[in-house]
Amino acid sequence: LFLQYFFQNHTGPARARNLGIDNSRGDILLFCGDDTIFDKKLIENHYKTHQQEKNSDIAVLGMILWDGSREINDFMNYIVPGGPQFNFNSIKNNKNDGWDHFYTANISITREIIGDLRFDLRFIYAAFEDIDFGFLLAQKGFKLIFNRNAIVYHSHFYTPDSFYNRMVLVGRSFVIFSDKHKNNKINYLRLKL
Repeated sequence: LFLQYFFQNHTGPARARNLGIDNSRGDILLFCGDDTIFDKKLIENHYKTHQQEKNSDIAVLGMILWDGSREINDFMNYIVPGGPQFNFNSIKNNKNDGWDHFYTANISITREIIGDLRFDLRFIYAAFEDIDFGFLLAQKGFKLIFNRNAIVYHSHFYTPDSFYNRMVLVGRSFVIFSDKHKNNKINYLRLKL
């Protein structure tokens, strides 16, 4: 496995992901959060799904669970995996669910479908930059495949107060998203906010 490390000052996840896209060389790109720990079979499970589908117009969404080596409280169990943080329970079709579950904490996608598309730098927080990217990919006809065996462990601690602060940033990003796509017909109920 050949890895390269690129550093940039903190300028948001959209810019960091664009740097990764622009410097990657493979046919499949895997996006994960900087606060995630890989399951030992993460890469294998993403790759197998891409091979089984034999379709370049797909993204593979993996499962995001809490890091069990850290404290997990009842509130965290509420917000993940079926609550407002990553709402995996709302996935209706594992073979083509749609753009609203494009979670870059654990998703792989073919370079071919990305093409010249990049994350919008107006999204400076870790919120809606990935949903926006998924929406734009949907315009290109991609399919989102869910593989619950491709797992990362989110190493983050939330209380109701800290999650409230996060949701304020989500709201700011949602304003950017809704303004950007005001001429598109979007069913915002899909987003499960």
